Amino acid sequence: MFDNTSILNSLLASASGRTGVYLPPGDYVVADSLRLPESTTLVGAGSAATKISLADSTDRPFVLLSQADNISISGILFDGGDQDSSAVSLQIDGCHDVLVERCAFTRMKHAVHVYSSQSRKASRVTVRESVFSNIIDFAIRVSEGAEHVLIAENTIEDVAKAEAPSPSAIYVRGAHTTVSTNVVLSSEDTGVLVAGEDARHFLVKDNSLHTRQVGVFVGSGATGGIVADNFIESERDFGVHLFDRDGRAVHCTVRGNIIENCGKSGIQIEGVSDFSLIGNTITDPGRRLDEKREWRCGVAIGATAGGPASRFVITNNRITSTPGSDAMAHAVYLASANGHVEIASNVLRGAIGDAVMLDVEVDDPYYIDTIEAIVTSRRFAQQVT
Repeated sequence: MFDNTSILNSLLASASGRTGVYLPPGDYVVADSLRLPESTTLVGAGSAATKISLADSTDRPFVLLSQADNISISGILFDGGDQDSSAVSLQIDGCHDVLVERCAFTRMKHAVHVYSSQSRKASRVTVRESVFSNIIDFAIRVSEGAEHVLIAENTIEDVAKAEAPSPSAIYVRGAHTTVSTNVVLSSEDTGVLVAGEDARHFLVKDNSLHTRQVGVFVGSGATGGIVADNFIESERDFGVHLFDRDGRAVHCTVRGNIIENCGKSGIQIEGVSDFSLIGNTITDPGRRLDEKREWRCGVAIGATAGGPASRFVITNNRITSTPGSDAMAHAVYLASANGHVEIASNVLRGAIGDAVMLDVEVDDPYYIDTIEAIVTSRRFAQQVT
C-alpha cells in the first residue's frame, strides 16, 4: 500500500486561498488524517471515479477541518475502511462557510460530523446531494454549539446501530438547522432525531423516511420547530414522536405529513406542551397487533414524569385505517391532557374503538369534535363562538 497522506496534505496546504486541488480518477489511500486549511477547495472527478480510502485499522479522523473557513469539497467517494473508532469521519470543527456536495460516504461512523470547539462555533455548513451507505450510528451529525446548518437532497441507506443509544440517519443538536428533501432508504433506528437544549428553530421538511423505529423524533429540550410535508414509514414504532421528560413546551408544528404503515401510533406525544398537528394524513397505524392500544392509534397523547400535555391543537388531519385491518385502536387517544385542548375538523375513520378516546378528565378549556358529538367546556365554547 502506498500512503498518499503526505502528498495530499502538502497539496492542500499549498492550495490554500488559491485555485484548489483537483483529484483525477483513481483510488488514493491514506493512513492518517487529511487536513484542509482555510479557503481550500478539494474537487474530484465524481464520486464514481475519485476515491479516497482510509487504510484499515488507522482509527483516526478521516478528514479534519478545524477552525478553518471557506472550504469546499465535492465529487469524491470517501471509504472509511475497517476501523474501530467512532472518530473516523469527515469532521467539521468550529468552521464557518463549509460546503460538502455530490460526495459519497461508505463504511464510516458519524460520517459527517459538524461540531463546535471550545472557542469557536461551527456555522453556515451545507451538506447536500451526497450518498451515504453502510453507515454506523449517524450519517450526518450536528452537535451542540453548531448553527445554521443545511442538510439537503442527500440519500442515506444502511444505517446500523452500534454504540449510540439513539442512532439516526440525521442527528441534530444544533440551532437553526434545516433538514430538507433527503431520502432515508433504511435506518435501523430513527430517520431524523432533533434533541437537546441547543436544538432551536429547526425545520424538517419534504423528506422521505423509511425506518425501523421512528421517522422523526423531537426530544427533550428541542424547541421552535416545524416538521412538515414529509413522507414517513416506520416498521416498528412511531411516525413522529414528540417527547420531553420534564414536560416543557416544544413550540412545534407538525403539518402536512403523510405517515403510513407504522408499527405503533402515527404520531406519539409524551409530556410536551404547545404543539399543533395540522393537515397530516395518517394511514394504517398500529400494525403491530401485539402492542397495547395506546400505542396503536393515529395520534396518542400521554404524560412523562414532568407532567401531561397541554395547550395543543389537532385540526384538519385525516386519520384512517383500511377496512378489515383491525389495527388502529383509536384515531385520537388522550391518556392525559391538562387543558387548552382543541381537537376539531378531523376526518377519523376505521378505528376499532371510539374515534376519539378520552381516558382522562380534561381540564378547562377544551373543545373536542368527535364523530358522535362535540365535547366542550363552557369557557372554551364562549371563546370559539
